[in-house]
Amino acid sequence: EMMYETKHLGFPVVERGSLVGIVALADVHKISPADREAMQVRDVMTKNPTTLPPSAPLIDALRIITGQNIGRVPVVADDTLVGIVTRTDVLRVMELREER
Repeated sequence: EMMYETKHLGFPVVERGSLVGIVALADVHKISPADREAMQVRDVMTKNPTTLPPSAPLIDALRIITGQNIGRVPVVADDTLVGIVTRTDVLRVMELREER
């Protein structure tokens, strides 16, 4: 429901302050509608997703997103989720640079 309400296609999953996974709409679509009611987030999330530190160059995020064909990369500092970089974020930055 949250994905449809917010129009975000994926969310990080945090437990006790630490990132434990990421769940995307594509993961949810793999589950039949009848089975979704009984499923928990941990059942469909990608565990231990690839992450980046805040100091990582944006090109690293682009390489991960395109190389793994994913829509977002969690940004983690000291085992704490501090942000998320999406494919759209990267494209916007590239577009802004081209306009200069």
